[in-house]
Amino acid sequence: MQMEQPARRFCNGYNAPDDFENAALKKMEAPDYPHAKVIRGEGDSSFRMMKPVYIKQACLPCHGGPMGSIDAAGWVRKGYKLGELRGAISIWIFRS
Repeated sequence: MQMEQPARRFCNGYNAPDDFENAALKKMEAPDYPHAKVIRGEGDSSFRMMKPVYIKQACLPCHGGPMGSIDAAGWVRKGYKLGELRGAISIWIFRS
């Protein structure tokens, strides 16, 4: 099993989305996408699932604006706004 937190605006290259995750994140960015909806995918030897993560008020001190400024932990802020899609929790289960 593999679990990741892919995002389209990422700090760490480890969180860069693969093709499946990128397609799912594009769908999740739509204004009418239901916030609780999970995207599932199934292949010959694996099962994948992604749940969207949206920016809440508590996220803004580190992930909000102004974009490019440095937060208290020394990371670069990405300029997210309240309610905006931050990324997703991605789970990939491999069948043997």
